[in-house]
Amino acid sequence: MSYTIDYDEDNGCVCVTVTGKFDLSSMKEMAPAVGGLLSARGCNCIMNNMVDAVLTDSASEAYYMPAMALKHGVHRSVKRAIVVKKITQEFLFLETVFLNSGNIVKMFTDIGEATLWLSAGGTPDR
Repeated sequence: MSYTIDYDEDNGCVCVTVTGKFDLSSMKEMAPAVGGLLSARGCNCIMNNMVDAVLTDSASEAYYMPAMALKHGVHRSVKRAIVVKKITQEFLFLETVFLNSGNIVKMFTDIGEATLWLSAGGTPDR
C-alpha cells in the first residue's frame, strides 16, 4: 500500500489517496498524519480517494478502523467522502461500520459528486 496526504486549499479538505491493499495496519500507519493535518489546518473534512485501493476482506479489521481513526485525532465530527472505482460489499461494510460508530461518511464513485457533498452541509442520505 502507498498513500499521499495533502491539504486542498480550494476545498478546505484533507485529501488522502490510497493505492494498493488497505487494511488495519495501513490505517495505523496513516491515521496519525491525517489527524495531525486536520488539527494543523483546522479543517473538518476528508476526501479519501480509494479508486486504486483494494480494501481488506477482513470484517474484523474493518470493524476496528473507526476506533483507530479516532485514536489518532480523526474525530467522528469529521465529514468523510470515500471515492472508489466500484462500490463493493467490502466498501459498503466499511461505510456501515463508520456510520454505526457515529461518523459522517458517504461512498461515491465520482470525485465531483464527493466534492459537492463535502462542501454542502448535512449528513449522508443513507
